Amino acid sequence: MEKFPSRFSYIRTLKLLSRDTRGVAAVLIALLAIPIFAAIGLSIDVGRAYVLKSKLATALDAAGLAAGRVIFEDDDVVLADAQKYFDANFTSGYMNADVSALSVTWDANKENIELNVHAKVNTTFISVVGYNDLTVGAYTLINRTNRGLELVMVLDNTGSMARDSDSDGYSGALSNKRITSLKESATDLVDILYGSNETQENLWIGIVPYVTQVNVGVGNIGFLDTSEQNNIISSSDSEFLADTDRHTALGYDLDSNGSNDTNYGWKGCVEMRGHLDGGTIDTSDDPPATDFMPYIYHDGHRNFSSSRDRDNDWNDSSPRTVEEIAAASVGTWNSFYSSVGTGPNAGCPTAILPLTAEKTTVQAAIDAMRPWYSGGTMGNIGMVWGWRALSPRWRGLWAGSDATLPKDYDEPLIDKAVIMMTDGQNTIFSHGGTSYFDYNSYSRHAKNAWGRHVSSPGSTDSYTNPDGRLRYNSSSYYRNKVDAKFSQVCEDMKAEGIIVYTIKYKDGNDSLYRNCATSSAHYFDSPTQDSLSAAFRSIGQELSNLRIAE
Repeated sequence: MEKFPSRFSYIRTLKLLSRDTRGVAAVLIALLAIPIFAAIGLSIDVGRAYVLKSKLATALDAAGLAAGRVIFEDDDVVLADAQKYFDANFTSGYMNADVSALSVTWDANKENIELNVHAKVNTTFISVVGYNDLTVGAYTLINRTNRGLELVMVLDNTGSMARDSDSDGYSGALSNKRITSLKESATDLVDILYGSNETQENLWIGIVPYVTQVNVGVGNIGFLDTSEQNNIISSSDSEFLADTDRHTALGYDLDSNGSNDTNYGWKGCVEMRGHLDGGTIDTSDDPPATDFMPYIYHDGHRNFSSSRDRDNDWNDSSPRTVEEIAAASVGTWNSFYSSVGTGPNAGCPTAILPLTAEKTTVQAAIDAMRPWYSGGTMGNIGMVWGWRALSPRWRGLWAGSDATLPKDYDEPLIDKAVIMMTDGQNTIFSHGGTSYFDYNSYSRHAKNAWGRHVSSPGSTDSYTNPDGRLRYNSSSYYRNKVDAKFSQVCEDMKAEGIIVYTIKYKDGNDSLYRNCATSSAHYFDSPTQDSLSAAFRSIGQELSNLRIAE
């Protein structure tokens, strides 16, 4: 007879079975297989989405910076450049993603550029739980911010700037003159740097109009020899009183003592210290030590008997009337007499604007420029005065400028830059058919018993030229001297860390200006109005540094 297990044996068997865990893991794995697979699939698909988002962000940053560099071009150009750089950094078909159209927008001042893009990618694993795709997006904000900048524009105001920009003749409309093209292009650059603001933090701009001389401004009379200063403000001794164009007494606080000193007609042009043929101070940023001589164009009638030498006959018994002076308008730029007037200030351009913070002041200085016939073109003179306008050795010396300017060369986050523009070769020549060069800032006056000065066309001291004059038939010799001095100034400025841009509009010495620039990329050959405008815009955009804000 079979016996059944006892009650106690049955209970013991159940206890043993409860402690037996063999096979439980398989059951649990079977129960958790689906959520585990979903989790692994999610991590893989999300990782792929993260890689896609990172790739989109990199491409979007490149697109934003590209848009910022051309933001002042036509909208189509901005959008096309942004798209080109996006496509270059995010190749078509990447992860088989479906990419949305690139969105590029900017504010009214074009200082903030926003970019958006989205992409949809198919999932590989989590589709089993109903998620067939994932969408990711990227956003970039580009700020067009101005790094601290001291900028001086050295701009050609010689007589050839009265030529028509297209035909190169003198009969074209004022709106198409080379000088008008220059004004418009320089104003575009100012607009790029300032936007709609009157000032920008740590931004200062100066303007140096040049011919064969520059005008330092009557407020800087303190640069002159002391006896010359006294002469200029003396109603009894000043030879400027004989100037038929500028005989009016002009009131200025010349010595900053609060008084209304009188300047009898000196417009502000100065001679160069040193010599064209020899000397080095004329290529330096040495500060003034009451050692400048005022620019005073000779009276042709006084010094020469030949009518051919009377191209500036101003000290005579028939001075022009106020009405006749006013009649010398921009419409007669091609006339030597009307373009520069007559008198000791003939050929003296508008005054240098030292570093200035206000946009409207800078724009007014640009608008005041005009061509000035007489003497030729001396880029070295414009360049060295551009350097002096940026040199910390001249800090606090420029009337009307912030006394803390110019800053040190190594001032943190402050750049110094100069833009040198010319429309031709460096030349020295003569108007009126004379046998000698026109008076220019290298012509040296000699004091004698007649008033304060006596001069002749191109007269020099004996150190420069034993025969006392710069002969017209030696033009190539002196052009080489001017070019050499120009190159020396360029090298010295670059050695101080000044960024040098050069623009050759129409004509000029290619190698001279290319070598002057900081690099070949800083040189612009701009033979047309459009290319001149593009050169200034390109420089303005480069000087407006870009950074990725978000």
